[in-house]
Amino acid sequence: MSGDINAGLDARNQLIRDELAAARLNLFDKLQRPLIGDIVHWPNGHVRRISHDLEWELQTSIVGSFFAFRSGHGSFSGALKDAQPLDFFERTGELQEGLFWFFSHNVTGAGRAVDCTLPCRVWRLVPFARDRAQAECHPRALRSLDFWGEGHIEYEKVIAKLMNPPVIQNPEAH
Repeated sequence: MSGDINAGLDARNQLIRDELAAARLNLFDKLQRPLIGDIVHWPNGHVRRISHDLEWELQTSIVGSFFAFRSGHGSFSGALKDAQPLDFFERTGELQEGLFWFFSHNVTGAGRAVDCTLPCRVWRLVPFARDRAQAECHPRALRSLDFWGEGHIEYEKVIAKLMNPPVIQNPEAH
């Protein structure tokens, strides 16, 4: 994405954008996990963005709106795709600009959205299968076990998805 959109910001909004970019870059140094708004190259060649963080899983989206907080974090509004295990996301080391918005002059209100681009890390989704023992040790499985109990159909669904991730067979649908 081109950074040209930032050229249209007035001086005050450019300063806010620069502060948001600095906060985001600071988070990159502190956090080794994907952030909302980061870019993901999917196995089928499509590009998505991280949209929702479920701790051990991440959801992506193809379209939507990303709001930038002063902390450098983001939030998303739009349609979410299926969650994928965090360990499927492999960092590429690249940075790329992603589209975000914030309130003009940091004053909230209707019609005050200002678009800008901010730095995003680039990730690659690399799904893999697990055997049952590996799936049962995954944090998502442990939470499901704690909630549903061993042998429950919902627990078994989690184990099955960890063993044979649907995204491997059909990346378009997930």
